[in-house]
Amino acid sequence: MEPGNGCEGRWRVRRGAGDRRAGLRITKTVSTGSWIARRFQRRGYGKEMRGAILHLAFAGLGAERAESAAWSTNAPSLGVSWSLGYQSNGTTIRAFEGVRQEQINLVLDRERWESRRDDIAIHGLSDEMLELMDVKPAASR
Repeated sequence: MEPGNGCEGRWRVRRGAGDRRAGLRITKTVSTGSWIARRFQRRGYGKEMRGAILHLAFAGLGAERAESAAWSTNAPSLGVSWSLGYQSNGTTIRAFEGVRQEQINLVLDRERWESRRDDIAIHGLSDEMLELMDVKPAASR
């Protein structure tokens, strides 16, 4: 997704829960999530955005596992996740906007990801940056 192209969206990667500084180093797990404005949906931006952040997590940060979740009623979000290789990993019942909602939990491991994408490059992720995040450089970088 090119900056300044008018596409409103956001993404995040969270290191492992608990000790924020050492979480990824210990668990080798990231939590991903994304949101994109409705008028930009169904154009491939969300899939590319999620693909880029997964590549950063696995190839750049050395993650072994990525976790995500979506409401059971959000078929487009689940479709993007499944198309990227995520698999269902159980459900959780949550309260959302005053209503009981089922959340589908998803997981993607490094091996399953590596068999899907080889067209993404990471630029500017220095060893100094990884040191600040308390992460060892990934072998595949």
